[in-house]
Amino acid sequence: MTRTIVATDVPARWSDIWAALRAGEREFLITEGAQVRGVILGHALYRHLLALAEREERRQRALSLPLTAAESPETWDAGFETLERASRKFAGLSDDELDSLFGPVLDEIRGDGQA
Repeated sequence: MTRTIVATDVPARWSDIWAALRAGEREFLITEGAQVRGVILGHALYRHLLALAEREERRQRALSLPLTAAESPETWDAGFETLERASRKFAGLSDDELDSLFGPVLDEIRGDGQA
């Protein structure tokens, strides 16, 4: 459940906000007049949103590359799901480390398919 708190009340209610976050509340909207001016998110929701944003960024990068291997939407979706599974297995690695591990393989896939 999203709670709305007036910005001027945040300092006085900080201990309540903190207790609610520890208890699993996900978000608080901080308002000033009728406008939402900020959001306080629980850590789990923040990590989830960050993961979604990173996934979308990777998807956008992948979509911008010419892939001769993607002959149909089904082939593309299957290849993307394979990359997502691999990404989950290597979640502790940085993008640079992943690029160095998978770059040569992806270059071969993007090429004419000949080794």
